[in-house]
Amino acid sequence: MREDLLRPSLTNAPPAVGLYSITWSLLPGFFLGPFPVILYSALNSYRLRRWLDVPIYLLAIAGVIGVMIATTTNPLPEAVQWFAQATGARQPMYTMLRVYAVLLWGGFYLLHRQQHRSSNMLTDLPSAWIPCLVCTVLGVGMTYGTAHATDFVLALMVSK
Repeated sequence: MREDLLRPSLTNAPPAVGLYSITWSLLPGFFLGPFPVILYSALNSYRLRRWLDVPIYLLAIAGVIGVMIATTTNPLPEAVQWFAQATGARQPMYTMLRVYAVLLWGGFYLLHRQQHRSSNMLTDLPSAWIPCLVCTVLGVGMTYGTAHATDFVLALMVSK
């Protein structure tokens, strides 16, 4: 089917772009944290040529750093203590990052919901396993690098 026949001719909307499936980012986000989700969604924004999404990704990264700082300070905030006790988490930072990653996944799905619908109907979806694997490897490196950098900065602040 030719998708240009289904597009209204009076608009200047570009044809639908095949986006990577959003479900591919849920499992790496749940098990490995928010950076794979952020990178994967940024890749879809790049495919859509949506440069106005960049501030959203910067806010998401700032949120990751905020969660890391909130969960590495002593004493822990009460909400983090309650959640860690309720889930039996040994490392509250990684548990809270998983929760934040699932919330980000839902937010990024809402951000691209219309494009995912049209992409599913009008185009063949591209294979997502290589981009998901690359985003996962980079995201895990970013998570551990940011966690160690946060610990280092907080240790410097406490020592002064």
